[in-house]
Amino acid sequence: MSPRRPSGRAQKRKRSTRHSTRFMVVTGLSGSGKTHAIHALEDLGYFCVDNLPTQLIPTFAELCTRGEAGLERVAIVVDVRERGFLTHFPPIYRKLRSVPGVDAKLIFLEANRSALVRRFSETRRPHPLAPDRSVAEGIDEERTKMLAIRAIADVILDTSNLTVHELRDVFGSMMRSEGGRADMVVNLLSFGFKHGAPAEADLVFDVRCLPNPHFVDRLRHLT
Repeated sequence: MSPRRPSGRAQKRKRSTRHSTRFMVVTGLSGSGKTHAIHALEDLGYFCVDNLPTQLIPTFAELCTRGEAGLERVAIVVDVRERGFLTHFPPIYRKLRSVPGVDAKLIFLEANRSALVRRFSETRRPHPLAPDRSVAEGIDEERTKMLAIRAIADVILDTSNLTVHELRDVFGSMMRSEGGRADMVVNLLSFGFKHGAPAEADLVFDVRCLPNPHFVDRLRHLT
């Protein structure tokens, strides 16, 4: 008997390519500035996801390393807003660190009690652990329950005395030291003063003291 030929439908499996992914996990106390931190990382070129379910973290990280469009820098925010976070996160984070091609780092944000109480009073939001109690009670409970996660953090950042802009600068400095940076974008716009200065301009230079290029023969043909 002649050997059976493979069916025309059979296809060769392509080896999936993997990329190295820097995977930043941001967590910490409610009101400590996690939202501002994730915005700062997004400005630095990170692909950011807020409040990703804890159980999906290893799967999501593995997907980020696959394919030609693999993500080099990823950041997620996880916290007590998700039920089961306090129990599930420590083993899930250990599993994340074993995913091939993933360089994981855990950043824990915290602040003192008075700073957190002030921030919640300014936003008038209930604490996620104290929807029917005082904010201070929720803060104290969360701080105690988060001790185990704080203990495994790679970086612990106290934001008590930081403004929003200072917090973003801290993350910018942190990422630049690891090779990440946000590129400056410069747009040059020529305009006529009779139409008014552009509303989006950060710097305006008055060059009306220079000859109009249109009336300079060697410049007229240029854009």
